[in-house]
Amino acid sequence: MNEIQYREISFQDKQLIKGVQKIYETSFRGEVRVPWDYLLCEFEGARIRDKLKRWKNERYHLFGGLEEDKLVAFFISKYFFEFSYSTYMAVDLSYRNRDIGTQMGWKLIEIAKADADEFQIKDSVLLFEVEKPEYASNDSVKVELEERIQFYKTKFEAIYLDIQYIQPLPMEDGIEMYLAMVPLSNKNFIESDRLLNYIKIIYELEYHLTPQKNASKLGRNMKIIRDSIKNRKKIFGIANLYLLIKYLIAS
Repeated sequence: MNEIQYREISFQDKQLIKGVQKIYETSFRGEVRVPWDYLLCEFEGARIRDKLKRWKNERYHLFGGLEEDKLVAFFISKYFFEFSYSTYMAVDLSYRNRDIGTQMGWKLIEIAKADADEFQIKDSVLLFEVEKPEYASNDSVKVELEERIQFYKTKFEAIYLDIQYIQPLPMEDGIEMYLAMVPLSNKNFIESDRLLNYIKIIYELEYHLTPQKNASKLGRNMKIIRDSIKNRKKIFGIANLYLLIKYLIAS
């Protein structure tokens, strides 16, 4: 077994980009991934912005794990003004159970922390979406999703936020998913106003939902999220909230 090397992937490296496509299309079900051509356009846009040095407070990372020049894993993450957002992380099916996913996850967190340090943001967070097992199409998918949830929680102390989060793709009403957070500081919660602002940014920059475009879908989804938050000032993880309620009842 050879050592895996981790590095940024150039958008112009066609061989490695083909490797990303293969892992992407075999790792994510069609319901929760965008068409490959959409990602290609995203890569091109990121390449142009990087060349013109017009990133401002944004960063785009396409990172790969390679064994002897063969791509075996990748992740995509973005830094939007105050927080990091990871869209996809996957390991080639034939290379799983070798701890590569754990290593990639820590590399993702390392880069998120570096971006936060560059822009001098306190209490920055890494956000990502995770499918809910109760919506799985069959039992084997359900088990896989349950294992994924436990993996993120155990390996990276991911906090599954206690809100009703809707991923806008691909159906008209969207798909309910977990919105997970890895704090990049010692805080184990996020302020409600701050979280709502971050979700608006994700909707606009990742899913292209704006008041000028897809306004009805934007309004409907944001209402669901706001209603689930209600008047809370802080959002804790689902498990954290459960323990807090038990403590309050006991006291």
